[in-house]
Amino acid sequence: MVRVFWVLVAGFCALMVFEGWRLFQASARTDDLFAPYRSADYAGPRWDDLPTTQLSAWIAVEDPSFFSHPGVDLKTGGAGLTTITQALVKRMYFDEFRPGFSKLEQTLIAALVVNPRIPKEVQLTAALDRMYFGTVEGVEIIGFDNAAREFFGRPLLDLTDGEFIALVATLIGPDRFRPGSAEHDTRLTRIRRLLSGDCQPAGVRDVYLSDCDA
Repeated sequence: MVRVFWVLVAGFCALMVFEGWRLFQASARTDDLFAPYRSADYAGPRWDDLPTTQLSAWIAVEDPSFFSHPGVDLKTGGAGLTTITQALVKRMYFDEFRPGFSKLEQTLIAALVVNPRIPKEVQLTAALDRMYFGTVEGVEIIGFDNAAREFFGRPLLDLTDGEFIALVATLIGPDRFRPGSAEHDTRLTRIRRLLSGDCQPAGVRDVYLSDCDA
């Protein structure tokens, strides 16, 4: 029994050393990864280019406590287990993301590296550029602007509020909730009811807004 205990302790210590090294590597890359989104020369859509109605809707659906949480949020209704910060970490720091250790690293990097060093506004600009919107004819659709052009034939900043919200509705599962699908239509209806104040998420894990059916 004592031997098993020390094996577990050794394993835990090895894991902590490994994760510490991974955090060090992530920290060393962070400034370079986010530099384009801080630059005055950045040509893509920025967070403050969005109308307030669209920005507010995005935050309300995807990460209601975004501006106040420390990169991780395990208590806000509808937030799920992945904040916008964590989603960014997945897109920017991992070549291959797998459940388990990758999720642990994602959470640690979000809370201990990205959130303390990268302003929330810069995170949002990066998210506009990096979010995944599924695959169309074998090509990944990355970023809100590319998604707007693919699904609506116009740049992001030309979308109506309704069209923007339709893009937000895909983020929970882009290949499942593709615009035009029945599942997307159902989710969009739920989101509209959420935004109008007619319903609330059932709990932190209720990312599908199960209580918001019309």
